[in-house]
Amino acid sequence: MPIPPEPVQGGPLRLLIVIQAVDLDDPLMGFFHEWLIEAATVFSEITVLALRVGRYHLPSHVRVMPLRPTASRSRLRAAWTLWHESWKHRRHYDAVFVRGDAQYVLLCGWLWRLLGKRIVLWYAHYKVNGFVWPASWMAHATCASVPEALAHPHVHPVFIGQNISEHQFGPVISRVVTPSLRVLVLGRVVPIKGVVACAEAFLESGIAEKGSTLTIIGPRPDPAYEAVLGKMMAEHPSIQWGPPGIPHDQLPEVLPTFDVLLNAYPASLDKVIIESMMCGVIPLVTTEGLLHALPPDLHWLVARDISTRREALRRLQALSGSDRQTLTARLRQIAIEHHSLRHQIQRLYRLCT
Repeated sequence: MPIPPEPVQGGPLRLLIVIQAVDLDDPLMGFFHEWLIEAATVFSEITVLALRVGRYHLPSHVRVMPLRPTASRSRLRAAWTLWHESWKHRRHYDAVFVRGDAQYVLLCGWLWRLLGKRIVLWYAHYKVNGFVWPASWMAHATCASVPEALAHPHVHPVFIGQNISEHQFGPVISRVVTPSLRVLVLGRVVPIKGVVACAEAFLESGIAEKGSTLTIIGPRPDPAYEAVLGKMMAEHPSIQWGPPGIPHDQLPEVLPTFDVLLNAYPASLDKVIIESMMCGVIPLVTTEGLLHALPPDLHWLVARDISTRREALRRLQALSGSDRQTLTARLRQIAIEHHSLRHQIQRLYRLCT
């Protein structure tokens, strides 16, 4: 993966980041590698403390350290490392960015405040845990992607969008538009994700009879749920399994091989929705978090139940090739304006000063 010239000076601000993982092969956190590369063009020095450290390739002014040894699950060891490294490297950062885990602010916020460091907490999950409110009180600023990602009566976050690289997830110029649709369901194959509901909507739409296919990609930790889908596949060859997972740095190559991303998970705005839009894939999703970015004439792409999902699939199937290309171009521009990585890091930089 190419690394930009280092560092591109955006200011003297130095940042300490506390994060779950830095690992290109992590299916959930692999995206943060690209985030760090972009952040390195703005922050003059970055120190990262991560619970898990795997494969990465970052500029030299980005230092990555594990919070605990590989295979260790010791919370005490992670807490001790957080305190120790925060003190040891106190002259190498001016602000702290805690991404996702509010408990780290509670554990070490007192030290960061004593050291005069500005604290920014990122939290984005439709289920708010008990750590978020006290952590937001201790932090100088709290941020999230969209309102659905952090709804709490006593927490008032700044919404800075998702963080998708418009360069990494670029449009495919030579993309072939076919009369049939290649539909993708991407993520863990578990009941809460509504994968069976996606398959049912696909079958009931009737687009399989016109050559459209549905591919399900993601880990399958629930054997009983997997068996239900396996039975549907045995009866309907238009539905098929894909690989059990895709490393994040391979997503920009895989996503453009599909036309539609189908999602039935009513949570906050999943990153893969915006990644798909950037790649020219049309999202047909349940989450209302996408409505904030879509103009009213595209609100039909947010389908909350099986009947609206079914009708939306038929509508997409009926689009001409030129109309579909126009739609994907609009969606990419919307994704860039509201959720590009570059814009998010610029907003974060302002919160850290």
